[in-house]
Amino acid sequence: MHEIFTMMLAVYDRAALMLICLFFLIRLRLFRELLHKSAHTPKELLAVTAIFSLFALFSTWSGVPVEGSLVNVRIIAVMSGGILFGPWVGAIVGAIAGVHRYLIDIDGVTAVPCFITSIVAGLLSGLINRKVAREQRWKIGILAGMMCETLTMILVVVWAPSLSLGVDIVSKNWYPDDPRQRLHRLYRAAGAER
Repeated sequence: MHEIFTMMLAVYDRAALMLICLFFLIRLRLFRELLHKSAHTPKELLAVTAIFSLFALFSTWSGVPVEGSLVNVRIIAVMSGGILFGPWVGAIVGAIAGVHRYLIDIDGVTAVPCFITSIVAGLLSGLINRKVAREQRWKIGILAGMMCETLTMILVVVWAPSLSLGVDIVSKNWYPDDPRQRLHRLYRAAGAER
């Protein structure tokens, strides 16, 4: 149990660092203006794609190794980019994050599932940007992020060389944090930003 607590603490530490960086980024007048615009120039989209790609890459680089997998918060960066700035940003950030995750551990058990889920998250976040009312995006984004993480876990079990290895990885990555508690924390955090 101590090992699981240490792992979760390390993951939350990385997530907090990413959120602090995002907090300071939002304090920049130029970035705030980008958030409030409904249409963006290609140069602006390229800039935010680079920013969110760096967040996603940082999340992977700072992941916590567990049973041949990397526990990280990459999906948050991918989903945020697509929800805030549209399908092109989401798709490109998802593709960059997925390819990077795959290439750093080509033969790893979780390389392909994480590759697939990063791309799905990018596409899904772009869809949320286009189809969901602005004031509802944070709620739908939380649910979509949870669905993507659940998809990752399902794919890990399916893709693993043995069922027991897949279940072991999933139990160490997902089980320590009850999904209801995770949803409650995300809901409270999103509500605090409103």
